[in-house]
Amino acid sequence: MFGSSRKTHDSQQGNSLVEAVVAIALVGLVAQGAVLMNARAADTQGQIHTQESAISQMRALLVNNGTGAIDLCSGSLPDIDLSHDTTTPLRVQGCSATTTAAIGDLTITDLPHPLILSINHDLVGGQMVIGGTWSYE
Repeated sequence: MFGSSRKTHDSQQGNSLVEAVVAIALVGLVAQGAVLMNARAADTQGQIHTQESAISQMRALLVNNGTGAIDLCSGSLPDIDLSHDTTTPLRVQGCSATTTAAIGDLTITDLPHPLILSINHDLVGGQMVIGGTWSYE
């Protein structure tokens, strides 16, 4: 009677060791997943910061275009700063595009289309475009 009880107790100790090893392995996998998620979140946060900086610079260029400080259609374009040591060229579309608008009996010809600014770089996740065309029909 005592012998069979002791034998069951010894086999339970072996099972407890296996359960502990499995638990440690599972905790390790969960911890590895958490580290991976944190790393991806940090990369995404850095990319978002770079995107915000690029958008801010491109918007400032659109606002100041034609004020005498800068002319985006002159051919001499500034680069967009993406980080302390990385820039990317700015592309401008729509410099020569014009349209005609009519409001009631008033017709305006040679009305310039809004400019489109774009950049393309891995640090911002590919192509970014701001500005654009408008249409009232």
